[in-house]
Amino acid sequence: MARRRTARSLALACALLVPLGGACADDGSEGADATTTTTAPPPLPTVADTVPRRPPVADPDDPTATLPPPEDPTATGAVLRCVADGSCAGIDAPFADLRNADLSGVDLAGANLAGSDLTGSDLTGADLTGTNLAGALLTGADLTGADTTGADLTGAVRCGTTLPDGTVADDGC
Repeated sequence: MARRRTARSLALACALLVPLGGACADDGSEGADATTTTTAPPPLPTVADTVPRRPPVADPDDPTATLPPPEDPTATGAVLRCVADGSCAGIDAPFADLRNADLSGVDLAGANLAGSDLTGSDLTGADLTGTNLAGALLTGADLTGADTTGADLTGAVRCGTTLPDGTVADDGC
């Protein structure tokens, strides 16, 4: 009877291990002489892997504050393509990730770059006439000599940003 329980226990253990990625081998003998080889099952997910994470909030003190949509990789690609072929005027590329981009002298007149990350970008001499830069991150960007006539800079972060006249703005630092 003891041998049957041992064999059943081994069979049950194998039945439980194999679906979890384990392996069982039995040399066909029973009882105390039985040889069973197992491998450890894969690690179980941790609590951090299974608990959904809350999205970040724009302002913990203001429950109505919202975050901008996530960056759009197609918007970034569209701007980089238009820089290459010179057709950036009027481009619709909100929330593009253009950190440290060389956009010097580029015609971005009438473009929609609302919410884009232009941190550290070179926009010297760029045509930003009527460009929508609302909520854009312009931290450390250089706009020396850029034409910003009619540009919407509402809510843009200009921390350490060199403005068209050469002065440095520290809005939103």
